[in-house]
Parts: sequence; structure tokens; C-alpha cells
Amino acid sequence: AISNCLTLEANYDACSEGLEDFAREHGFWKGNTKFSFSKSFDTWFMPFFGRAHARRAMSEDALSSCAAQPKLHCHDLVENLRRHSHDRSLFSQHDNDDVCMHAGSFKRPSQTCGSMVVRLSPDGLNDYLFTGSSAPCLSLFKPVNFDPDIKFHLLSEEQAPVGASYWHRQESIHRRALFNLDFRKALHESLALVQEEIYCWLNETAGGGEASYREADHIARQWHESWYNEALKQPLDTDLLSVYGHFWRNLNMRDCVL
Repeated sequence: AISNCLTLEANYDACSEGLEDFAREHGFWKGNTKFSFSKSFDTWFMPFFGRAHARRAMSEDALSSCAAQPKLHCHDLVENLRRHSHDRSLFSQHDNDDVCMHAGSFKRPSQTCGSMVVRLSPDGLNDYLFTGSSAPCLSLFKPVNFDPDIKFHLLSEEQAPVGASYWHRQESIHRRALFNLDFRKALHESLALVQEEIYCWLNETAGGGEASYREADHIARQWHESWYNEALKQPLDTDLLSVYGHFWRNLNMRDCVL
């Protein structure tokens, strides 16, 4: 849980030679208190406007809740990565302190992309779940491994055009969900069902290797194709009377999102 701020204080095992002297010589540390790397070298601008400490606190709270459970599941970590600080239906009202952060204006030009959860196993049969897309709360966490012989739906061919990539096609779904509440509600309901199907399938076939991933990828592929086609039936609307709507309208044109 880092969140755009430095987190190391005095709890490091090794450092560059002369680190403390460098901090003192440049006025980052006066030398009359215990040396803290984060207090000496962090800036105020990014943590303050990026709400870094609030977002980190939310992450740590979620991780503490997980640690208190008798058994941890991928579902719990996925839901943590989808967390918002407030339950607001309009993403234009969201803040930078969300774990699942949504872009909205010049104050919040970035958003959470490419979320990942990994389940490590002592026998090496690990599970890797990626979104490969923007906004984890509107994305499916899809199983992928690093076997080059399996052509995962999430991964693009090396020479494939950007417009054919998973991320670009998913943006057609994501950007309609930002402004169409009915579409977003239906998307959330569908996501919950297919995500549980993927969890169950992987849990029941733990250690299934290539066959496990092929089947789970097939489920994700069918879901994505269905929702991409459904998204193209909906108008790509934005609220042109708001800064938020104008921001996304410009992005839609720049990114050539259908």
C-alpha cells in the first residue's frame, strides 16, 4: 500500500552510501532528529493533491480486514482493489483517495489501470488475475499465466493494432458505464456472476494447469465479446454541460473509442 507517497522511514535494511550526509547537506534533514527517508525526501505536492495518505489508509484497512479472516480468497483482494471512499453513483463526484480511482478533470487526470491479484501456491501452481483495462470496479479480473503457447484473450499479438487490443475494446464498455447508470448496473450484475464463475472454476480445478486456464479464459472471452457488442448498441454519451463530461468527450475523440 504505497499510493504515490514515500513510505520508508528508518525501517530499511540498506541504503546508498552517504545517504544521511546527502540529506543533511541539501537541507532535507537537520540531523537533530532520527533520520526518516520519507520525511526527508518526499514532496508535499503529490501526496497532498493526490490524497496519497488517505488512499494508503484505505488500502491498509482493507488488508487488515483480510488478515483477520480465517481464510483468504482471491475474491476479497479483488473487491479491495475495487473500493471507493464513498458510495456515489456519479464518478464525477469521486476523489483521489479511492483505491479504484476514476479520472475526471485536470485535478484528477489519471485513473487506476491494469489491476492484478496473484494467488501464490507452495507447489508453484499459482493463479494470476489481471484486468488489463481501466477501472477495476468496471472490469473483469481474468486468469492469465505466462505460458507462451496459450493465446489468452487479454493479451494482444505483438503486431496487432491498438484498436484491436483488449484494453481499447474494453474502453467502449467502460466509457459508456461512466454516464449510463442503467448500463452500469447491468454491467455490475453481469460482472459479479461471471467473476464468481471464474473463481469457482479455478478453485475446483486447482492444479489443472493449461486446461484450467484455457477454460477460464474461454469464460472471460465470451463475457467480453458479449458486452463489447452490447456497448456498441448504446450511444457514447457524455454530459457536455460539465467539466467532467467535456473531459471524457475529448478523451473519446483522442482515443478513437467507438
